[in-house]
Amino acid sequence: MTVDFEKEKKKLEGKLAKANKRVGNLSVENGNLMKALLCKEKLVQDLNKEKVELEAELSMLMSRLDSAEKESTFLKSELENAKQIKKLEAECHQLWNLIRKRLQDPTVPLNTKRSSSRMGNCLEKSGKGSVFPIEKI
Repeated sequence: MTVDFEKEKKKLEGKLAKANKRVGNLSVENGNLMKALLCKEKLVQDLNKEKVELEAELSMLMSRLDSAEKESTFLKSELENAKQIKKLEAECHQLWNLIRKRLQDPTVPLNTKRSSSRMGNCLEKSGKGSVFPIEKI
């Protein structure tokens, strides 16, 4: 029995050595996996931090875009108003020239009292230095 016992003991010691070697290898592998996991966790944290920063930047840019769109709409409206003003000033100037021609035409009968009072009441100086008739109501 001692021989069988010794054989069995050596067999079990071999299995134990294999198991210990496997435990050692698994411990090394576990250490490597833990390091990789820590690296990945740090990477996830860094990416989350960058995501938060990018979302804040995107929000700021969206706000600036909204403001720029509102300003663009306002400026387009101002441009349309300026075009209308320019058109009205041109029309006013044409009418003023027409009135001036009619006043200079000796064949056109004028009620001088009415004409002179209108002329005095309707002159207004524009911002460009031109004089246009604007009838007061």
